[in-house]
Amino acid sequence: MFCNNCGAPLKEGASFCTNCGTSIRKKIEESPYTQTVQTSAQQGQVQQAPQPAPQQNVPSTPSPVVMHSVPLDPPQQKNAKSATGWIVAICITVPILIISAVIYLLFAFTKARTGGLGEPADPVEPVVDSRLDGTTPEIEKPVDANVYSPDKPTRTLMIYMVGSDLETGDYYDEGGAATDDLYEILNAKLPEDVHVVIECGGAKKWVHPDVPDGRVTRFTIENGELVQLYDLGKTTMTQQGDLSNFIRYAATYYPANNYSLVLWDHGGGIPVGFGCDELGDYYDSMCDYEIRQELIDGGVKFDTVIFDACNMCTLEMAMALDGYADYMVGAESYVNGVGIYYTDWLSLLDKDPRDYGEKIVRDYMDHIAEDYLQGSMSVIRLNTMDEVYEAYINYLKEAKKNLDAGDYSTYYQARGNCGYYEENDSVDLITLANSYQNSKSTPLINAVVNTVVYTESDFVYGHGLMAYSPYEAYDEYDYGRESFVQLNYDQAVLDFYDSFISQEVAYLGDDSINYGAWYDDEYEDYAEDYTYVSEYEIPVVTRDHYYGAKLEDEFMENLYYVAETVWVQDGNEYISLGEDYNYKLDSDGYFALVDPEAWVFINDNICTFYCYDYYSDAETGAWAQNGTIPVKVNGADALLYVYYDNESPSGKVMGYTYIDFETWEESDMYSLYPNDEVDVVLEYLDMEGNYEYRAYEEPVLASELVLQYEGLDLYDYTTYGYYTFNDVYGNIQVTDIYELGSPDYVE
Repeated sequence: MFCNNCGAPLKEGASFCTNCGTSIRKKIEESPYTQTVQTSAQQGQVQQAPQPAPQQNVPSTPSPVVMHSVPLDPPQQKNAKSATGWIVAICITVPILIISAVIYLLFAFTKARTGGLGEPADPVEPVVDSRLDGTTPEIEKPVDANVYSPDKPTRTLMIYMVGSDLETGDYYDEGGAATDDLYEILNAKLPEDVHVVIECGGAKKWVHPDVPDGRVTRFTIENGELVQLYDLGKTTMTQQGDLSNFIRYAATYYPANNYSLVLWDHGGGIPVGFGCDELGDYYDSMCDYEIRQELIDGGVKFDTVIFDACNMCTLEMAMALDGYADYMVGAESYVNGVGIYYTDWLSLLDKDPRDYGEKIVRDYMDHIAEDYLQGSMSVIRLNTMDEVYEAYINYLKEAKKNLDAGDYSTYYQARGNCGYYEENDSVDLITLANSYQNSKSTPLINAVVNTVVYTESDFVYGHGLMAYSPYEAYDEYDYGRESFVQLNYDQAVLDFYDSFISQEVAYLGDDSINYGAWYDDEYEDYAEDYTYVSEYEIPVVTRDHYYGAKLEDEFMENLYYVAETVWVQDGNEYISLGEDYNYKLDSDGYFALVDPEAWVFINDNICTFYCYDYYSDAETGAWAQNGTIPVKVNGADALLYVYYDNESPSGKVMGYTYIDFETWEESDMYSLYPNDEVDVVLEYLDMEGNYEYRAYEEPVLASELVLQYEGLDLYDYTTYGYYTFNDVYGNIQVTDIYELGSPDYVE
């Protein structure tokens, strides 16, 4: 039997060719994730289940896994090999697999950086005041900015475009994202009584021929042309006074009865903020309360503030805008490289702001769907934010009672099962209220539903509005907490998160954090009662044709995630299939060390795959999984970010990030273009412990890329694997590495 793709000989009954990776198997119609149940602290036991989201703040490099040099009485083997040969193979591969285990336990925690700050392409020059007249265009606050007059135009739209590396181009990206949107704006049919004023800056280079490189310039639109109004020279766009100066300028020279504002660039909610200025301090972004102050100083009440930036649709941002705008439009998730599509909704600027707000959402979601990308966007009514805020306070007060009563575990597990939005520590409010339920959950859900007037989301855990809920990036809490203080949040919010993060830090034993005055060190006194030295070499026993591991009852009650790492032997090498958060639990409560029943493929090529987040809703049966696949994009090493849920069990591509496989250093997230070439990369390990990322060298165009999650029969292959278990207190337990048995024997 030979492979139809490369001609290499195949073993009888093979599922895939170990030479080129082409699959030889029957596709399954449903994802096995839908057939499992999530870990439940309330039930006090773990059943065969979809996994909760992985813990991201436990040590990712545990002590070396020790493999038995002489195994237990071996179960019935999947392939015809003598016991002696098997023992010799294990003895030879012990150091190899130990190295791999440590490396890949670290790799499994890789995170997406969609919409994040990224790195500047090269050091920027100091800011130089080189304005044409050597002065700042100080504009007095327009005293009649929001006074109605029949002589004024209907609306002035202000677009604040911080080009950053999205325009300049960074790493392997060609840039020009801001230019693309400028052309979309110029193609719009603007109503006669509407003005558009644009400020472009924050980028060292501009693709658009009419926008000067390395400067800040202001434009208007006349007859479909970009007309320059003012050249501010080489100055900043994210420092105090920059945005408010633009607002006053636009309102003074282009007064109207209504004003709308677009903020264009990178975003990340809390603790990232908005705006990355290549002409100033790239990492000094504007946070929510700083944007509020700019609106106060600008002296204009907006009908709508629109974020063409990632992760800005937060409760904190809405609270900052309340009183200074009527609506907020933004995304809980990242905003794909295409961003908001401008051409059509600009023709509605003489209509009600809710009309063009909903049009923004529909157009954006329709355009990313054409490229098979994931996203979300919402229209938020700001005059109802007080109701959401009060419901949120009452919800956290109730949660604090449970926390004070010693129930840290339930909240920690629930918070981890809320889905994942990259580069920030925020969570969808409705998902949080459903995941961690108390007597105040329903009022909070109702209040959010009332304020989210329109939303579309490709994420099952996305319902329109999220809130900063520190959990994963606890080392950033001192910075993120400042938003609570500056926005004058009720003390109940600070009390809950101060207590929760203090406990989390104490339990996890992280001494690298600079604690603020909020830190309560009393939790350190009894943290030892819940934490202990991680026990590797969990006792493993022989079951029926497979090995099994059983956890202590207390560890099971506080279990946070379970992951299985899988390797396939290929001659004198080992192919890593990666790590997934599925597991098999037999009728006696043993975690079965057996082959996975399905895996990830791209165009029939098996992939190395790492899951980094899992979400499930026990009541609705909804589930979602995020993961990464090593690939080459146009010949450069990269990670493909993929998303799976009930509606898309075969998965969807979210984007990719360039990566150095030696250092595991990532770039920002980019969208695939139809002509991009994608080549699957597998990780190999040889008998000397050397690992290598090896491409199939059969790239496919992104337009022809097909994700698959299909049945996998490894019966005729020698496979190895191990389980990793984490609980809510940061304890880690890992089994030794064993030859995996067949899942067919698990009861």
